[in-house]
Amino acid sequence: MPPTRPRRVGRAHDASYVLFEGLLGERQLRNARAFAASDAVQAQLSEGILFDEKTAANGYASEEEENEAQNEGGTSAAPPAKKQKRNVAERRSRIAWLEREAAEGEASPVIPPWLHAQLRSAARTAHRLLGDKLCPIGVDALGRWTPRYEPVQYTEYGPGERLSRGVGSHYASWHTDSELDSDDVEDTRGVTVVVLLSDGAAFGGGKFQTRARGGAPQDRAPQTIELKAGDAIGFPAARLEHRVTKVTRGLRQSLVFWANRPA
Repeated sequence: MPPTRPRRVGRAHDASYVLFEGLLGERQLRNARAFAASDAVQAQLSEGILFDEKTAANGYASEEEENEAQNEGGTSAAPPAKKQKRNVAERRSRIAWLEREAAEGEASPVIPPWLHAQLRSAARTAHRLLGDKLCPIGVDALGRWTPRYEPVQYTEYGPGERLSRGVGSHYASWHTDSELDSDDVEDTRGVTVVVLLSDGAAFGGGKFQTRARGGAPQDRAPQTIELKAGDAIGFPAARLEHRVTKVTRGLRQSLVFWANRPA
């Protein structure tokens, strides 16, 4: 089936996104999965783990504590009195960075040009539909849209057997992909595009959820976005809070693409 027309969802200042149903067609999806399964990509996978700095302490949480804290994307509760705080992972996954071009002396895999072009097109469309106020990238002196592109992130979320501590993968902490009013390299991200590669039947859990940073209470309530394989979501990198709940079975695969304002 041909892809449907991209559509903007939500009008709240910090809760809008663009839904791309069928961004990747069946053949493109097969090719993208084959690329993800290639030796070049699989050899570069490493554990992508982030810990909450607010609860930083010596040692790590036990597997039982972490599973409880991250159950279906839940946040950690305050530890009981007289119990040492532990670091609970905000994110557990396996990631590989995909370069746009081969660099001398670099082993990073190169993303197929057609796939990078598809992601660029989606980012451009998201920027057009959401506007530069929400997705500040700007234009050059000639009025051209000339963002910078980071390496694409390929991400695997599994139930735990692929990770060193055996805890189910997730990105349970609510987060944005960049911070407002910051000049750090990561904080120049204007648009994020996330593409789901896995069929829904291939994994359990792993829900992509969003919420607004501010505004009315109904906008703050978590919203689960039901994505099918080949679907994508584009959103303001510094504004839309999002997370991925814990994967309970199977393997969830995705690509994450960023369009950044020029330095």
